[in-house]
Amino acid sequence: MIKIKNLNIIIDTDPGTDDALALGVAAAYFKNNIRALISTYGNVDGEQTYSNLVNLAGILNINCEIIKGNLTPFGKDKDSLVYTDYHGKNGLCGLELPTAPVGNGAPAVPLPSVYDMIKKHKPIKYIAIGPLTNISELLEKFPDSVNYIDELIIMGGGFDVSNVEHDAEFNFSMDPVAVRKVLASPVKKVIAPLDMTHLLAFSLSDIEDITGANRDILAKIFYLNYETSVKHGNSGAIIHDATTLAYLFDKSKCDLQSYKIISDEYGAVRKHSDGYSVTVIEKIDREYIKNLLRGVFA
Repeated sequence: MIKIKNLNIIIDTDPGTDDALALGVAAAYFKNNIRALISTYGNVDGEQTYSNLVNLAGILNINCEIIKGNLTPFGKDKDSLVYTDYHGKNGLCGLELPTAPVGNGAPAVPLPSVYDMIKKHKPIKYIAIGPLTNISELLEKFPDSVNYIDELIIMGGGFDVSNVEHDAEFNFSMDPVAVRKVLASPVKKVIAPLDMTHLLAFSLSDIEDITGANRDILAKIFYLNYETSVKHGNSGAIIHDATTLAYLFDKSKCDLQSYKIISDEYGAVRKHSDGYSVTVIEKIDREYIKNLLRGVFA
C-alpha cells in the first residue's frame, strides 16, 4: 500500500458522502500526517457537518485536532443558506454514524489557532473540499500564511461542467466572495474541477470490484453515493473529494495544466488572460484511482 511520508496535511471539509470517502482515503494512506480536520457548512448546515466529521474521524481512527470552522459564508447569515439535497438530510443520505467523542479525544479549537498550527507544521498541504470560507478567512487575517502553505488543493469550480445555477459548481457557489479572495491570494493553488471529477463516474460493478466483500460503514457510504448520484442524473457514483486527494500520491497520473482564471458573483469560474494563476487537474488515470480506492477497503 502506498504511504505518504514527510507531509503535513490539513483537510477542510463538509461531510458529505464524497467527503466521507475522501476521509477514508486519508485514513488509509496518511492518517499520521493529518495535523487538523476543519469542518465547514456546505452539503448540510455547519453543526451537522461538524458532527459528521467528528464521528467519521472516530470510525476511521484519525487522531488529530478537529476544528469547527465557519457556519456561514461572507456576507450571509445562516437563515439565507440553501443546502443541497444531494447527500440527504444529514449529509450522509440518512446513514446514522456511531457517536464519537469530540475529535476522538482531541479538543475542538477555534479557527484562528489554525494559523499557529500552520506555522508549527510548515510546510502544509491544505486540502479544501468544501466551501472556501475558512481558508479565505485565514489568508485574509494572516496574510503570511502563504509562507507556510506549500499548496492549497481545492475541489471546486467547473469550466464546461456545472451542477448548480449560473453555470457554477456547488462549493464555489456557496461563498463566491471567498472564491475571489482565495484566487487573488499568492498561495499556490491546485484545483480539481467538475470537469475532471465527472469523468470518473463509478458503476455498481466498479464499486463491487473496489470494495469487495467489505460492507463496513464506508462501503455503505460508497453505495449510498452511487444511489444519490444516479438519482440526480449521473451515470454512476461521483466522488469528487476522494479523487482530489489522489493528486497527493503520483502527479504523473494526473493531467495538470496551468491557467489564469476569474470568478463571478455566483462563484462560476472561467479562463481569462487577466485572471489568477492556478494549476488545474484536468484528468486522473481511472485505474490509478481504482487502485487507490481498493486500498481503502482492503
